[in-house]
Amino acid sequence: MSVQLSAFENELYIYLLENLPVDDSAAAICEFELLDKEENSAHAVAYSPLSGGAQYNFVFSLGRHSKNVFICIAKGDAKEIARSIANIEDCDVTENGLAIDDFIDLDIDIFRRNDWKGVLLMPVYLLGTLDEFPLHKDIFGIQTNFFLTVLVSEDEYLCLKSKGIDGLMDKFDKENKDIIADFEKDEEKR
Repeated sequence: MSVQLSAFENELYIYLLENLPVDDSAAAICEFELLDKEENSAHAVAYSPLSGGAQYNFVFSLGRHSKNVFICIAKGDAKEIARSIANIEDCDVTENGLAIDDFIDLDIDIFRRNDWKGVLLMPVYLLGTLDEFPLHKDIFGIQTNFFLTVLVSEDEYLCLKSKGIDGLMDKFDKENKDIIADFEKDEEKR
């Protein structure tokens, strides 16, 4: 069964495939029904391998339930990563006004298995090759916001709580934090 996209979702999907360094011929779209949610609450998430044959995927929400688009670059099982992005979008539905530098606490299986506390929302342009990627864009008449999602460990979260975003950024710099989410570590634990 193929995923039915709204006109907005389709326009967003095309925009992202054209503006992210991906192999659009290998792109896929998934739908996820999250537990304990009402009917018709499926989240649409897409993923595509990085262009050039790299082992990484760009995974991104398609704004089905939110004007915010959550983007992750990751290695590992693309569908599992996509499910995590659906959970982030689901959190967004219950929050008001998410912004850059906000932290989303995610208590989901894959995060618990990897000792991740949640994600930090960052500007997409932090990915070096995307230094001109916008924070927002009008897509199909809807002001759409773009966030890079960066995995945060329990230790990093405690740093964020005690020293704020600047302290966490210093920690990231000192430890040469990789903003690519490594979901392959999870596959090794299973």
